[in-house]
Amino acid sequence: MKQLNYYMLLVATCLILRLEVFAQRPVTLKGRVQNQEGKALSDVNIISVGKGNTKVQKNGTFNINSLSIGDTLKFSHISYVPKSYVVRSNDLNILIVLERNSIRLQEAVFSTGFQYIPKERATGSFEKIDSLYINRSPAPNILTRVKSMISGMYSDNANANFNNTGKFANESLNIHGVSSIRGANYPLIIVDNFPYSGDINAINPNDVENITVLKDAAASSIWGAQAGNGVIVITTKRGKQNSSLVVEASQNTAVIQKPDLFKRQAIANADLIAVQLELYNKGYYNSNINSRSKPILPMAIEAMEKKKKGLLTEEELNDLLDTYGQTDIRNDLLKYLYRPAISSQYSFSVSGGGDRNSFRIATGYDRSKGTQVSSDNNRFTLKAYNKLKLTRKLEAELDMMYSRLESRQTQLLSYYDNSGSRYPYSSLATADGQSLSIPYNYSIGYIESLADPNLLDWTYKPLEELKHNKGNAVLNSLLTSASLNYQINKLFGLSFRYRNEIQKKDDEAVFDQYSIRSRGMVNLYTNAGTNGVVSRPIPVGGILEFGSNNAVSHFGRFQVDFKWNDHPDHSVNVILGSEVSAKAVRSFTDGMYGYDGEKLIYSTQIDYMNRYPTYNNLASNAQIPSFITKSQTNNRYVSLFGNGSYTLLNRYTVSGSFRKDASNVFGVNTNDKWNPLWSAGLSWNIKKERFMESIPVNELKLRATYGFSGNIDPSRSGNTTIQYSTINALYGISWPSAQVLVAPNPSLRWEKIKTVNLGLDYSLFNSRISGSVDMYWKSHLI
Repeated sequence: MKQLNYYMLLVATCLILRLEVFAQRPVTLKGRVQNQEGKALSDVNIISVGKGNTKVQKNGTFNINSLSIGDTLKFSHISYVPKSYVVRSNDLNILIVLERNSIRLQEAVFSTGFQYIPKERATGSFEKIDSLYINRSPAPNILTRVKSMISGMYSDNANANFNNTGKFANESLNIHGVSSIRGANYPLIIVDNFPYSGDINAINPNDVENITVLKDAAASSIWGAQAGNGVIVITTKRGKQNSSLVVEASQNTAVIQKPDLFKRQAIANADLIAVQLELYNKGYYNSNINSRSKPILPMAIEAMEKKKKGLLTEEELNDLLDTYGQTDIRNDLLKYLYRPAISSQYSFSVSGGGDRNSFRIATGYDRSKGTQVSSDNNRFTLKAYNKLKLTRKLEAELDMMYSRLESRQTQLLSYYDNSGSRYPYSSLATADGQSLSIPYNYSIGYIESLADPNLLDWTYKPLEELKHNKGNAVLNSLLTSASLNYQINKLFGLSFRYRNEIQKKDDEAVFDQYSIRSRGMVNLYTNAGTNGVVSRPIPVGGILEFGSNNAVSHFGRFQVDFKWNDHPDHSVNVILGSEVSAKAVRSFTDGMYGYDGEKLIYSTQIDYMNRYPTYNNLASNAQIPSFITKSQTNNRYVSLFGNGSYTLLNRYTVSGSFRKDASNVFGVNTNDKWNPLWSAGLSWNIKKERFMESIPVNELKLRATYGFSGNIDPSRSGNTTIQYSTINALYGISWPSAQVLVAPNPSLRWEKIKTVNLGLDYSLFNSRISGSVDMYWKSHLI
């Protein structure tokens, strides 16, 4: 038995020694690296622990010597998931397949709304923000979330109003400076490949996958006459094929403090009063004091007039002015009319996909209480997406996005904005909380002097007004899209896309009979005749104002794609296509006097035809204002477009694009309607040069672009534009009339913006530090 154990130990020792000797024998490993589509990958790093790095050749092959069995190799590429491989004894020629890294892919691919451009061959100035950064902000407006993250984007807050804090606000933005002389300077918004002309607040930020900003002409000229102010491309979330069911839910609540009204440095009220008194003594206010329209006067001037009329003693005047000097209406505004805003957002989504389809269904609900009391905003969104692979070459996409925005707010004056307070030393309430009046339309001294029993109370008390009027607006938005994509072969693909956009906004404002608006309108037209009979052309009661705005848009696009990326040294990408669009907008407003919201009745005896004297001759004889307005506009566009790029040796890229737009806003000659715009760009990927191999830089690329984009102002037309209306003459006769709004201008064309851009992209220390630098020159061609 001992002898048997001895022989077994001897055999085991020999095997171990043989294996150790075999493991130490050098091994040569050959192979190829490709992606899941079978395309060879270059620029793949192969790291062997303790034995240095190796680079994959341009055709995707590699050859590594002096390896040992059991060595671990790590294959890595900027756009793919790293993969490890352990060397075995029988490895001769292996195949390594890398999977795309979805996160890195998002960073490395830009969307123009027509195509996806890898960062490596982009010549234009792009900037991309994915959902990870978008979701860092709880703001309900998608552009509010990202405006501070985008270099070169400027937000104009000159017209900001503290009364709107916490509301769904349309941001005033421009990219790379102002680009229009008289037209809008707002960038073109693209949502899922098509221009979006609706309210940006209807888009739920939780449904957004990423945002790409196109800044220069080479990036944005593909959008032609609409892209002079830059382009913001919003891509919403989709389902993924061959993925398991994913259920996501989120909730967040944000609290926004009251606005800091004291942040703005203003003249002290005591000093302001001193200036007003000096102006008063020099006769500055005489024209207003003697005006028959009795305009609003500063309260210190009202006090001086009372002293002049003997209604105040010198001591009472000085006490009153001292009180004014120590009073600041901002304290009352913050106490009574402002509150912390609270915004809560809820979202829920389900996504997934199989071999032939992918889908995503999402819903969201937002509830926001604004910083101004009695202001609330709600939003409900529903989004559904489905992609179906009909055949090996044909696939269809269906997309639907519905939103409903509700806004409720008491109709109050904007007491304070960026220009300061309108009544800096007024008070809204007494020390015990009793409402006080402030100026409204007419001088307080004049209102207080009225002793006519036929008049309703004409004073304005903001704290009481909160109870007597309310406004409500509802916006319903529906976007439906459909597309067919057909891949003819490896080189050519066809696509047809269509979108229908419907938006309907309804507004309603109710002022009950105790509101200052209703009381003021009744009083303005109240007159006692010579026989003592009181005439009220506007009856005592409330006022109802309502309106509607309906917009319907159609977009269609046919596109041909050509891609040739099989050669390791050459790459060609070209798109050609045509686009048509039409948008019709109809709007109307109406209203009622003598409205009773409880009984739903109103006066039907209002005479809008004749002129009536105003009370105490405050103004000339006037007709009772009518609420009725109605308008309709139709804009149609036809476009041809193309974009192409050629890349040599994965280092040098040249690109170009063109677009010709035609519109119904120009003259009758077809040749006068078309507006050609184009751009060209170059890029040099310096990092991929041989002399950069030993330099620890992850990315270094130089870009240069030159091109033209445009701006559209639909209010301008080359044709004569006439507005028809009816004039009510002094004697009650209606006369048809017409007014020329726009004179003929056969030379009219769109604004053309020339842009030159130089850019540098860099990444250092394993992409721990990265960024880009752009210099641009813009000029407007009249």
